[in-house]
Amino acid sequence: MYFVYEDSSISDFDMDGIIGLGFEGIAQVTKPGIISLLVQQYPELMNAFAIYLSINPNDDSKKSMITFGGYDLEIVSKTAVFYYTPVVRENDYTAMTYWIVSLTAFSVGDDSTFANAKTLLDSPNRVSVCGYGLDCYAIIDSGTSGIAIPKKYFGTVLDAVLQGNHCDRDALICSRTSIDKFPVIVFSLAPDNSFPLRPEDYIVCTKFNECIIRFQYT
Repeated sequence: MYFVYEDSSISDFDMDGIIGLGFEGIAQVTKPGIISLLVQQYPELMNAFAIYLSINPNDDSKKSMITFGGYDLEIVSKTAVFYYTPVVRENDYTAMTYWIVSLTAFSVGDDSTFANAKTLLDSPNRVSVCGYGLDCYAIIDSGTSGIAIPKKYFGTVLDAVLQGNHCDRDALICSRTSIDKFPVIVFSLAPDNSFPLRPEDYIVCTKFNECIIRFQYT
């Protein structure tokens, strides 16, 4: 496969190009998309791709990596645990667009001592903006630099996360604080998976006691 087209909107970026992993329903340049082409041209490979994102861009021993046609156990370890969440359509009449999954709960704890997802979900002291029979969905997007939250839920989630901290709500920057002052948040995905995010997973703090919340609203 050869790609020779460069969109003008990325011509000044410090990169060679972008490979979009969305489905044909949102493809802007190349159809079919790269995943469909891989399946067609290399049927012997797994219908899959795997992404590893390093937490340290300066660590040359274990760099960020994307693998097409399967996964590399040398990256995650041979004892890695795999979780399955099915991709769903936006509705029955449209082509696949984003990697959409069913979000059964999104919860924020009131204390940073929550050690795992079950403890948080079973606790009466929590904030939840999904669940209880609601049809909620999430988009898995490797190109998004933060957690995007629907605008109607944004204020509720922000109040729960910023509790007790000195924060600029517009800039999402908190001062005179530290990483241990923020709660664990949990994404629960169908069928029965719960993934807790520690504060250091969604917040960046500097040595000057200033923390940036990696949220945005949609």
